[in-house]
Amino acid sequence: MDGITAEAIKEIERLTRAAAHVEFSRPDDFPADKIVQCNPDGSAEIIDVPFNRHAITIDTPDEFARFVDDHKTEDSRVFYDENGLTFIFSLDGKRDHRAHCPMGFTDEFKWLKNRSDQAMGQPNFVRLLRIDLRRCLPDSALLSIVRNLNFNTGAQGAGNLQHGKESLGRSITAEVRGETAIPEEVGLAVPLWTNFGFIAPVTCAIEIFPQQTPPVFKLLPFPGQLDAAIDLGLQAVAELFTGDDFPLSYRGNKKADRTDDETE
Repeated sequence: MDGITAEAIKEIERLTRAAAHVEFSRPDDFPADKIVQCNPDGSAEIIDVPFNRHAITIDTPDEFARFVDDHKTEDSRVFYDENGLTFIFSLDGKRDHRAHCPMGFTDEFKWLKNRSDQAMGQPNFVRLLRIDLRRCLPDSALLSIVRNLNFNTGAQGAGNLQHGKESLGRSITAEVRGETAIPEEVGLAVPLWTNFGFIAPVTCAIEIFPQQTPPVFKLLPFPGQLDAAIDLGLQAVAELFTGDDFPLSYRGNKKADRTDDETE
């Protein structure tokens, strides 16, 4: 019985003699992962106690970094991806205790990721810019330009196609009238996560379909812009754990549980 002292064995014998029914006890200096079962027939068994893994949830990556700094050990590891962070650390001689910090995308980023392909009329497009994407357009004149547009459609011959003023349909030419030409693209400053203050640059194309009745708009991120925004955001997350005092960190999601042998 490795790790069990002579005093602990004597205590086991005493408990066994006194037992009129099944009792459980852990004598002093007894291993933390074992317990004694004393049976009514005078026998005793040493039982392994299941490993009690600690699972802790932390609200923000900044608080998470402070928790890592307070509980780091030589074998600690940090894993992170766009959905959150996981810290694996040792406690009471057992590894595989975990702290987790979920990270959720903002409504603005989710709209660009999931709904940007939808076409919308001028009133809804104005609402999108004025309310839904308000934080993303702090200095842009786009809202005023779109709000003041007028459309004039008619059966005309094909003419010069310019994004700012004219758009050619199948059978009509539709002219977009406004004091200022509509830009072909716009740069957004998008808050990426709800609990981490990183602002990602995202460049979007502005598409106008004035030949439809009523005319419609689309705001489409250019290819690769959203992936690049996430990459930049995760670089900012990784910077929380730079320095010799922090454990190694890896980009990826720690999903698989470790076996009991690996937790020793």
